[in-house]
Amino acid sequence: MSVQAMVFDTDGVIVRPKSWFVTPAAERYGIPRDQFMTFIHGEFQRCISGELELAKILPPLLEG
Repeated sequence: MSVQAMVFDTDGVIVRPKSWFVTPAAERYGIPRDQFMTFIHGEFQRCISGELELAKILPPLLEG
């Protein structure tokens, strides 16, 4: 896969979240960390490549 776009943040502001999204996902949606990480490293990667649509695969994960 070739790089099709590159984004640079040039405003000099660095945002450091209090935690990675996996922690709020577990707290807010009740998604176990291991299940969320499996999703991020599996189906989500297929969304990034355009193979799957996030809008179709995310709702079942959020519904539990």
